[in-house]
Amino acid sequence: MNKQPPRADTLRFEGRALLETALSPDGDVRVEMHRTDDERSGTWLTVQLIEVASGEVL
Repeated sequence: MNKQPPRADTLRFEGRALLETALSPDGDVRVEMHRTDDERSGTWLTVQLIEVASGEVL
């Protein structure tokens, strides 16, 4: 089998939405960035990688 090695790409989130999503170039993984604003500690960013086929958080 001649399978191509995985590619490394950059995802850039520029919006101010509370939830932003992007799909990996091969479509296998969904990237979700959650933004939470907190008056005491500032903005928190949480990133989750989710396998599209199973919905499992990686």
